[in-house]
Amino acid sequence: MSQWHIRVPKGGLRHSKPKPSSARWVISGIFTLSIIFLYMTARNEWISAVENAMPISKVTEPSDKNSLRFSPVPTDIEGSQQVNSSSASTDAELLEKPVISAATSEVVSDIVDTTPKSDTLDKCDGRLIYIYNLAKEFNRLVVEQCSNWEAWPNMCEDISNQGFGVPLQVPASDPMASILQPPDAWFRTDQFTLEIVFHERLKVHPCLTKNSEEASLFYLPFYHGLDLAQNLYNSDLAVRDRLNELFVKWLRSQKPWQRHHGKRHVLVLGRIVWDFVRKIGKDASWGSSLLTQPELTNVTKLLIERSLWEDSMLGIPYPTAFHPSSESDLRAWQHTVRTFDRRQLVSLAGSTRTKKLTGVIRDEVFDQCTNSISCRTIFCNIERCVERPQIILKMGLESVFCLQPPGDSSTRKGVFDSLETGCIPVIFNKHQAPNQYLMHLPADHNDYSVLVPEEEVCNRTFDIMEHLSKIPPSEIARKQKCIVDLIPRLLYRHPKPVGEYTSRDAFDVAMDGLMARFDAEQANSGAQL
Repeated sequence: MSQWHIRVPKGGLRHSKPKPSSARWVISGIFTLSIIFLYMTARNEWISAVENAMPISKVTEPSDKNSLRFSPVPTDIEGSQQVNSSSASTDAELLEKPVISAATSEVVSDIVDTTPKSDTLDKCDGRLIYIYNLAKEFNRLVVEQCSNWEAWPNMCEDISNQGFGVPLQVPASDPMASILQPPDAWFRTDQFTLEIVFHERLKVHPCLTKNSEEASLFYLPFYHGLDLAQNLYNSDLAVRDRLNELFVKWLRSQKPWQRHHGKRHVLVLGRIVWDFVRKIGKDASWGSSLLTQPELTNVTKLLIERSLWEDSMLGIPYPTAFHPSSESDLRAWQHTVRTFDRRQLVSLAGSTRTKKLTGVIRDEVFDQCTNSISCRTIFCNIERCVERPQIILKMGLESVFCLQPPGDSSTRKGVFDSLETGCIPVIFNKHQAPNQYLMHLPADHNDYSVLVPEEEVCNRTFDIMEHLSKIPPSEIARKQKCIVDLIPRLLYRHPKPVGEYTSRDAFDVAMDGLMARFDAEQANSGAQL
């Protein structure tokens, strides 16, 4: 029975429904509104949770311990992909998303706003740079997964500090400690880290743009040289080529690449060209097949050693140990090189080879040096030159000539170590430097080097020491002056300079050369790309 009705005696007065008080109405209204509010809040949170939920898959371990460290995503019985939000992107994701923003923003996280400011537009001269936002598997994960690589045991150290490696630790008791100044400009830089070095410099370039429609140059930050090191000795070619094949498929889907037919696109590879040209479908034992892919025909490739028969390839200097962050540091080093007392006529640093791709020339050069009182030999397999580059720097500063026989291939990091210290490199064929580094070195190799006949040395009919001892002092002085003037354009400065830095370094020279090259191609084509 309702609380609003009571029984009355028969014949008595009928009781009518009483009116509730105003306070009771207020309390009732507040209670009702509270119930409605709580219901709506819970409903919205539940809908949001459902919409944002990510299906979770089991983590799968690769069956082959040598395979890549991120495996294809598991599939359900319907064949639809399941995504583990904590794992790397899958093969399909890499191809489905032309630009993966959320997952890969960290790749270019240094760039807050890539639109050139008004005061830099004049310097850019309308030539802007677009950095593709590749999935992190193509660069960042390669760097993060740097440990336990058979082909590169110290990679984690070598790729640190924006690709410069660990700082050079010279004991205070070593006389070189007072010469290699300032200490924070010197690093134990590996020869294969230019993919990181270039990318880091481009991240802070003043002429970046987010609009691909207005770009003049398109940069592809794919660290394939570093990726290849992980699987260089893996006999499974499918594993070795997996990432570069995904990269090519992804590239094919990009509108800027389609619009320009691959032209104006730039890819830096931090190894020699012969590591990337394995024949497609052939059971070769070395390298990857990346540069045999037709999609990269028109892409400009920058390498520490290029193929002389490919116009789309350009040589760039090997990285050395000196990375100044100010113009004053650079000038101080040039002064050291210019004024150092060089009492050794000829020096040679390197390791002997049991299986050489360059024939017998290396053995003959070592034999001549070790048998001459005018030549000093440093055997790097004993002295550990890679771990202690100050040994090479000291040798270069003290010597007039540095012998640079080819190693596993024509080019040699030692050529640039020599130039960095003012030691005149002695080369044995034009493929070692003059035909390689067209943007960075003078057209006349006599300005900075001595070329001796390789064939005669191999035939033991040419005395290297005798030839070098007969070069006039005036000619030596001329070469040394040219080398000192070349130093700024052969090194890679720190990406974040402290104070003024006006000289063009190896990176700047390469970018200037690329822009000039693309402008010339456009002018020759007679049409707007």
